[in-house]
Amino acid sequence: ENEGAEYATIAKNLQRGIGYVGLHGTPEVYFPPAFPAGIYLVAFLTRDFLLAGRIVALLGGALAAIMAGMLAARWFGRPAGFLAATLTLATPLMLGISTAVLSETTYMACSLAGILLIWQAFEKRTTGAFAAAGAMMGAAHLTKPEVMIYATLLIVLRFVVARTGKRLLLLRIPWFFVVYGLVISPYM
Repeated sequence: ENEGAEYATIAKNLQRGIGYVGLHGTPEVYFPPAFPAGIYLVAFLTRDFLLAGRIVALLGGALAAIMAGMLAARWFGRPAGFLAATLTLATPLMLGISTAVLSETTYMACSLAGILLIWQAFEKRTTGAFAAAGAMMGAAHLTKPEVMIYATLLIVLRFVVARTGKRLLLLRIPWFFVVYGLVISPYM
C-alpha cells in the first residue's frame, strides 16, 4: 500500500497549504489529483488521513457496485442489475481494494458512471447529456488518465452503430470532449 502513503501525504500537504507535494517533498506529477482531493475533503471530518483514504475507497467501491448494477439493469433487466451489483461488491478483489488507500474503486465508480452517461447521451442526443458524460469521464481521468482511451473507443463505436441521427450526433459529441478537456485542464 505504498501508493496509499503517497496519496495520504499529498492530501496532508494540501491541507497544510504546502501544495500538491508527495512523500519526497517535491511536487507530485505521477499521481492524479482526484483521489488525494477526496482524502483531503474527508479528512476534515475524520482528522485522520489514513481513515479518510479508506473511507473514500470504500465509498468508491460501493458506488462502483451501484453503477455496475445500473448498467446491467439498463442492458439486461433488473434481476441482472441486482446480480451485477452484488457480484461487484462481493468479489474478493473489490473487498480488498475497498478497504485499502488505493484509487481503483474511485476510478471504477467514475468510469462506470461515465459509461452510463455516455450511453444515455446517445439515447437523448442532447448537448447537456454529452457534456455531463464528458464531466464524469473527466473526473475519472483525474483518477486514472487511461480512461480517455476507453471513453473515446466507446463513443466511436456507439457512433458507428447508430442507425439514425448521425448528423445530429456530430454536433453533440464534441461537447463531450470540450467538457472533458475543461475538467482535466487544471491538471494538465
